[in-house]
Amino acid sequence: MVTILAIIVTDASIVIGLVGAICGSAIIYVIPCFLFDAATSKFLSQGDELSYPLEIYLVRGIGFFGVFTMIAGSVATICL
Repeated sequence: MVTILAIIVTDASIVIGLVGAICGSAIIYVIPCFLFDAATSKFLSQGDELSYPLEIYLVRGIGFFGVFTMIAGSVATICL
């Protein structure tokens, strides 16, 4: 997708901004949080949502914050 966008768009700053917004947020927030959540979820009981430690909810919140910053950074790059 980035390669197609780079071919279409003549201004490289848009492509660089999108790559930074998407990949930067994914590397810092999204991927580590979702990997941790996936690794620890198999150790928790399947049906008991109330037994989840606070750490799981915090990690999921940080991961979704990363998705939000990814979207916000992409919108800011395209619109500004």
